[in-house]
Amino acid sequence: MVSFYSGYNFVSSFSTPKERSGLTTLLKLPPKDRPKKSLPTRLIKVEKIAKEIKSRIWRVDPGIAIFPRQPSDGIISAELVIVDNFNTIKDRLVVQVTVYSIEPKVNLILVARYESYSGDESKIPSLQERLELFQTLTPRREIHHWIQMDGSWMLKEAKILFL
Repeated sequence: MVSFYSGYNFVSSFSTPKERSGLTTLLKLPPKDRPKKSLPTRLIKVEKIAKEIKSRIWRVDPGIAIFPRQPSDGIISAELVIVDNFNTIKDRLVVQVTVYSIEPKVNLILVARYESYSGDESKIPSLQERLELFQTLTPRREIHHWIQMDGSWMLKEAKILFL
C-alpha cells in the first residue's frame, strides 16, 4: 500500500497529464507496434511505476457506472494522495486519505526540478516540499478500500468521497 501511494504521487508530480495520456496510449499498443524512439529516463520511470499502479487497481464491475472521467482509462490524475489513517479488517484495509489537486503551473515546476537534478532522487522535492509549492490547498477527503486477493493487496476502483 505504501509503495502504491508513493508511486502514485511520484507519477503525478513528475509527469504532466499530457505525458501520462501519451504513455497510456503507448501502453495499449502491442510491443511490436510501439515507436522505436526511446523515452527520456524520467518517462521510463513514470511508465514503469504507472504499470505497477494500474496492476494494483481492482475493477469490480467496469460497466456498472459511467463516470465523467473514466478511472479505468489508466491515466493517473494530477493529484497528491496523503494517507491519514488506515484500519485492517480481516483481509481488507480501509484507508482514509486527503487528496490535493496539483495545479498545472506547480506540475511543470516539479517536472523541471526533476529534470534539473538529472533524476538524482536524493535531490528531488519531498512530498512535504511538493505540498508547500501549492498556492491553493483545496483538499478533498476519500476512503479507499483495499482487499487481499491471491496474496496481493488490490485497491477497489470505486472510492468513497466526503461531500
